[in-house]
Amino acid sequence: MLHVENMYYTFDRVRIDVASDATTASHSNVGTNWKTLGPVMPYPLVLEVKAKTDYFEKREGFNILGLLMNPMILMSVVSLLMIFVLPKVMSSIDPETLKELSAPSQQPMELEGVSEKLANMMTGSKPKASSSS
Repeated sequence: MLHVENMYYTFDRVRIDVASDATTASHSNVGTNWKTLGPVMPYPLVLEVKAKTDYFEKREGFNILGLLMNPMILMSVVSLLMIFVLPKVMSSIDPETLKELSAPSQQPMELEGVSEKLANMMTGSKPKASSSS
């Protein structure tokens, strides 16, 4: 197997079979079965550059869409939208609908009963008799 090591360029691998009567050279690919031969190359061997070796990645340029799709920017835009747009939307709602929407929030939630039920369930005790006036 002839493999050229060069710092700047890459070359194809060449398989060279030496027999008592003849010597043949053929292209070889990594992972190919050893019994299969590639295209035969003529003598003298002339190896052509396959590609130039590039060790560095090219730096990306500025992308405005990439900046706008940043999660921090998206959260800021949504927050600003809520700050400036929601008050205008709320002022455009008629007063009757606004009263209906705010009415359930004015009623106090009765969480004492729920907390007692959870405590009784965890301790295994029976519920106390509730006193009503």
